[in-house]
Amino acid sequence: MERKIDWLGRITIPKEVRAQMHWNDNDYLEMTINGDTISFKKVQKDPLDLRRTTITMINDEKRKRVAQLKEMYQPGDRIKCLHLESDSFVIPEGMEGTVKCVDDLGSIFVVWDNKKELALLDIPGDSYEKVKGVKRK
Repeated sequence: MERKIDWLGRITIPKEVRAQMHWNDNDYLEMTINGDTISFKKVQKDPLDLRRTTITMINDEKRKRVAQLKEMYQPGDRIKCLHLESDSFVIPEGMEGTVKCVDDLGSIFVVWDNKKELALLDIPGDSYEKVKGVKRK
């Protein structure tokens, strides 16, 4: 079987070959070069990793931390910014907001009382806390 390389350097793998190899849209293939032969092998990727262009697996510790954040900060909860290392000019210390959601990477999306929307990241240097005594709507 022969295939022509297009002007972007791509080749099309025929549908029957993809079906035989159980390759689907958005699957990842590992390419190995040995002399003048190229081999492809399907590799499994974590669904949380699809948002990254670099191949980095999220480990169990990170998954546990994301689960904790999702449990701690749920939509409608109130949150208070204690300190943001890089975005303090947008969200000043003491500003409160309402949690929209926590994504699969652990970012806490917040609509702040100054009408700005900025996600909090679970990184050293940034600190925030849940406002106690405020009930979710």
